[in-house]
Amino acid sequence: MTTDRTHSSDALRPSDAARRVADDIDALPYVTASVRLPDLHMKDGMEAPSSFVVAARGKIIPHLVSESINDGMGLVVFDTGAASADEMALRSILEYMNRAGAISKLRPTRYSWTPELLEAACRGGAEPLLEHYGLPKEWLDSIEDRGSATADRLTSEQFERAVPKFLRTTALTRSEIGLNFGGNHFLEIQAVDEIVDGGAAARFGVIEGRLAVMYHLGPGPLGSMLSNLHAFRAKPQPHRKVGYAVFRQLLHAGNGWESYRQFAGLQSWMAVDSDSQPGRDLATVLDVIKNYGFAYRMGTVRAIIDAVVEVLGVDRAHLAVDLSHNMLQSEVIDGEELWVSRHNCCRPVPGAPGIVAGNHQAASVLTVSPPGCDERLGGFDHGVGYLLDEATSAGQVAPDDRDLTTNRYYMTRGVDGIHRRDTQPLLDRSILDSAMQDLSARGFAQPVAYLRPLATLKHKT
Repeated sequence: MTTDRTHSSDALRPSDAARRVADDIDALPYVTASVRLPDLHMKDGMEAPSSFVVAARGKIIPHLVSESINDGMGLVVFDTGAASADEMALRSILEYMNRAGAISKLRPTRYSWTPELLEAACRGGAEPLLEHYGLPKEWLDSIEDRGSATADRLTSEQFERAVPKFLRTTALTRSEIGLNFGGNHFLEIQAVDEIVDGGAAARFGVIEGRLAVMYHLGPGPLGSMLSNLHAFRAKPQPHRKVGYAVFRQLLHAGNGWESYRQFAGLQSWMAVDSDSQPGRDLATVLDVIKNYGFAYRMGTVRAIIDAVVEVLGVDRAHLAVDLSHNMLQSEVIDGEELWVSRHNCCRPVPGAPGIVAGNHQAASVLTVSPPGCDERLGGFDHGVGYLLDEATSAGQVAPDDRDLTTNRYYMTRGVDGIHRRDTQPLLDRSILDSAMQDLSARGFAQPVAYLRPLATLKHKT
């Protein structure tokens, strides 16, 4: 077994719980390799650590990732300076985004889908939704894997086998699209604070001083539901666990004994043979979830542009990147096809952009991955939130020396009004820089541009 446990700084020590669980996973006979990244830690309700990459031979292991497969992040950069948006404008953009969201998963909005769009999303990923929302087709080049799980669109038969009829017909899977910033998800208006790699920044359409909007959300209702219908998960609330258990029983009873035996139980850890019929069915479900997640976030991109047009009158924008940080898929590593999980971390692709997020008080960074990084197992953290929280609690993070502040707004999705606004000092980049030194040294990701938070939206529900 090959493992990568290098850390470049004492500031990047993982939690003891995460190390213990990672050790147990490394010892599994079908695990061939793993990578532990700087922000390695355990989240509540998760079976495996965050910032952890695992390759398995012949096994698909849903519990190595969150149920929110194709949870992701992206960055939209506007053709206007960040200085053009004062505090009132920043607040108005966030209020627009909040009002645009669905009050409930059954209440449609202008960004919701028809049943036909739901099928198009599940079969084709981002591309059909770019067309629907009037976004440039060339933005596919900025989306990981061009926004699709497969080179060709999935067939109608694959869609209908992977997605139960009640999920294909209900408004539950197509009303709340692209505008849910609850939990650890967020919408953040930023300034492009510093360019580190001018060549890569130019390729990604990023210019110093410009206004940018970063989003973190997904994969949307359908992705989470399908995940829970194919594995018992620890995270859902008790009443949802019961509901999922009932539906799993009914769904897989209709799919035959092999499917029922594999998926209908309450196993806390499950490894599915990739060559079995349940394994092939699960692989198709994962493709559908991946497609749905990319399509879901195109609704976010459309709403961001609408909000900035409404408030600032600026419609010239560029999608710098959209990528997943929670994926389970087949990949070729060192010439061998393996099932690779990346839990709260991203896949390095040579020359492709990425994001390592800070938090509402600390800068994020747009990254690029170097040549050769996809020829071996690798990854980079989707953020350094755990490290920042630990260091801040220990008094190890200082305010930025420019004496800048940032605002965080708490709102209820789809409802006018602000519950609370927190104004806090901008923090220095020491933790983010330490993590980037680690990732750069290992050849996974290098900094392109630093992004300073101006205002952040968090949903209370």
